[in-house]
Amino acid sequence: MLGWVIIAALAVVVTVVLVLLPWRIHLRLQGRGEPNGAWALAGAVKTGPVLITGVAARGVPARAEAALFGRTLWSSEEKDEDTEDDEARAKKHIERARGGYSRVERFFDPVELVAFALGERRRVQLESVEADLDYSFADVILTGKLLGALYALNGALPEQVVIRQRASWDSEDRAEIAATGKIRVWPGLLLVDTVVFVIRHVKLRRREPPPAGEASPS
Repeated sequence: MLGWVIIAALAVVVTVVLVLLPWRIHLRLQGRGEPNGAWALAGAVKTGPVLITGVAARGVPARAEAALFGRTLWSSEEKDEDTEDDEARAKKHIERARGGYSRVERFFDPVELVAFALGERRRVQLESVEADLDYSFADVILTGKLLGALYALNGALPEQVVIRQRASWDSEDRAEIAATGKIRVWPGLLLVDTVVFVIRHVKLRRREPPPAGEASPS
């Protein structure tokens, strides 16, 4: 009897940890673009013992990895796109996006899905975002416009978001970004809300009866 009580108590504790308590997610992004057109981008997402990283650069296959306690669990590399140009690669991504939208539309109303996603912001709390920008453009007028726009944007953003910038007047196209962020998420409550949404809004496709005089397939 005591053993079952202990098991029940552990189950309650696990349920509280997984469902009711939030998880803190750490984000990091770094990127650079050079005047010769070269660019590189790297990012990482970490929560507890889980770490997801990704890197991409011009002329180099993109790569992503997921690790648990420092051990790689999954990795992906776009080997099939090595010889493709940017236009062909963009077309492939657009086709994939259209296919994904079609599959979603078969089962959910897109408007209801977007409304649900926006409503789930209550399960996601932004703690802090800090971004450092260093940039210049060959068109110095464009540099000035971006400088002013970012100053205006920084004043309108919530206090958790800070953008620091350094504009250069070197008359060359280059940019560098380094950003970090912290987000608090309630994944258990998100899962519960998602299950409820699916039950209420999924489209159940019914088979139409065959025309009169035509036998139904066995």
